[in-house]
Amino acid sequence: MNSDSNSSSSSSSGLFDYMVNDFVEWHESITERRKEDEWIEEAINTSVVPLVTSTYQVPFTPEPTYQRWYVPRDREDSDIRLYNDYFSPRPLYTDDMFRRQFRMRKNVFTRIVNQLRESNVYFQQRPNATGRLGASPLQKCTAAIRMLAYGTSADAVDEYLKMASSSARECLSHFVEGVVSEFGPEYLRRANTTDTERLLRESHIRGFPGSCNDINVLQRSSVFSDICEGRAPDVSFNVKGNTYNMGYYLTDGIYPKWATFIPAIKHPQTGKHKLFTKKQESYRKDVERVFGVLQARFAIIRHQV
Repeated sequence: MNSDSNSSSSSSSGLFDYMVNDFVEWHESITERRKEDEWIEEAINTSVVPLVTSTYQVPFTPEPTYQRWYVPRDREDSDIRLYNDYFSPRPLYTDDMFRRQFRMRKNVFTRIVNQLRESNVYFQQRPNATGRLGASPLQKCTAAIRMLAYGTSADAVDEYLKMASSSARECLSHFVEGVVSEFGPEYLRRANTTDTERLLRESHIRGFPGSCNDINVLQRSSVFSDICEGRAPDVSFNVKGNTYNMGYYLTDGIYPKWATFIPAIKHPQTGKHKLFTKKQESYRKDVERVFGVLQARFAIIRHQV
C-alpha cells in the first residue's frame, strides 16, 4: 500500500517537473526572440531609417491654393467716357461716326436701351454687395452690339468698356433675348396684308406684278418655312386680262421647279426673254445688295449664312 502511494506521488512529481521545465524553456525562447526583435528594430532605426529618409523621402509641400485674380476695372470712368463720346448733348463723335461704329443710327440704339432698361431688371444699374454700382445700361448694350456688329470675342470689349469676358457674354445673352422678346412681335412677325401690299407695289414698279420678293434673302424667315409647307400668301393680280391668285418669288437655278418659284433664264434668246432676264437680274441685284450691306454691318450674320 505504501509502495503504491509512493510510486504514484513520485510519477506526479516527475510530470510536474517536466511541465515546469518545459514552461521555463518556452519562456526563455520567447524572451530571446523578443530580444532579437528589439535588436533588429534598433538596427533598422539606427542604420536603415536615416539612410532612406535622407535619400528617398520627398519633402512635404502643401497643396497650392488658387485664388480668383481680381482686376480693378474702373467701370465708372468707362461709363463717363462712353457717355461723353457718343451720348452727351455735345458728343465727341458725330452721329455719322456713331452709325459707323455701332452699325445703326443713334436713335435706334437709344430706343433699344430705353426699352430694355424698362422691361428687363438686368439692364437696370444696381449696386452689388459692396455698394458699388455695376455696369450701366449703355455699357451692357454697347458690349452686346459691338460683339454682334464685329463678330469679336467677349475679351475685345474689355479695354474700352472695362467689362470681363464673362460679363460681356452675359450681356450678349440678355440683350438678344430682350430684343427678341420686346421687338419680336413687331419686327419678327409674319407678313400681314399691309406688308404684302407694299411688296407687291414695289414689285409692280419693277415690272413684276404678283412677285413677293427675292427668295434668296428670305431663307431664314417664316416666309420660307411657309413655302416649304405648301403655304403661299393670298395675292390677286391681273396681267394682260388674266387674273392670278397665287404670288411668286424670284429665284436662281438652285431651287425646285415649283409654280411659285420663277427662276432666271440662263440663255435668253428672244427679246421678251432678254427683257425679263434684265429686269429680274436688276431686281435681284438690288435686294442682294441690301442684304450684303446688312452682312457688312453685322459680322455675325456673315458667319451664319
